[in-house]
Amino acid sequence: MGVALDEQQEDDILESVNGINFIVDNESSFVFEDTKIMYAKSIFGESFKITTADTANSSCK
Repeated sequence: MGVALDEQQEDDILESVNGINFIVDNESSFVFEDTKIMYAKSIFGESFKITTADTANSSCK
């Protein structure tokens, strides 16, 4: 699995967040189950925050 620039295929999954399109091929979609992509805007700038069920309850000590 990797990142590639490619044309969208018929069975790809398209998710749009604040006008930015995220496209995942159907075969890799299981990797992104329970994944949330959130757009954040603050005085420090703009960013995307990506969380999964695995990282939502974790912490650094």
